[in-house]
Amino acid sequence: MVEAHDVSDEWSPSVISDYVVLRAATGGKPPVMQALMDFGLHVDHNIDKVGTPLGLAVLCQKADMVRFLLSKGADPNGMYWIPPDVYLVEAASLASPDILNTLLDHGADVADLMALKGAAEGGRIDSAKILLDRGADIDEVFCYDDLIIGTALHVTVQHDQEEFVKFLLARGARRDLRDRNRLTPRELALSDGKEKIAQLLT
Repeated sequence: MVEAHDVSDEWSPSVISDYVVLRAATGGKPPVMQALMDFGLHVDHNIDKVGTPLGLAVLCQKADMVRFLLSKGADPNGMYWIPPDVYLVEAASLASPDILNTLLDHGADVADLMALKGAAEGGRIDSAKILLDRGADIDEVFCYDDLIIGTALHVTVQHDQEEFVKFLLARGARRDLRDRNRLTPRELALSDGKEKIAQLLT
């Protein structure tokens, strides 16, 4: 049986395949990941076109693995390949806010990183409250490079999240900001035939 001390430092990371790392991260078993790290795997190892173990653990909702990797120094502000969102965006879309809170407690940044986008897509009001209480800008204009997506209100309209629209309006979200097509949230709702949501935005 080969143990960590049997492999030289320069060769340790190369004997671990990306597939093994992927299975360990998505399996949610911290002892397995610890064993790989004992062989030299970096906590933020980048699996080609997939991302890091932490990003996978968030996607697969493996809260124990998320906590373990963060405790080992994983970057809470890492990004996915497609779409290029930070982990916080995915965490905000989940039904439970546990992973979101864990990322925030370990230094995830809510400023200018589209943190509210995930909550708006999934209609996760609890997550939105947490993000706003932690400093997220309710009127942040989301962009990918130079492509303007719009605000949380725009994203909420796109995803038919009526209760989330009410929540954002109650929290004072601006109704006059425009998306890449120069549409306000109300104009977007009207263009998509969403009359009920458009009435809320009057």
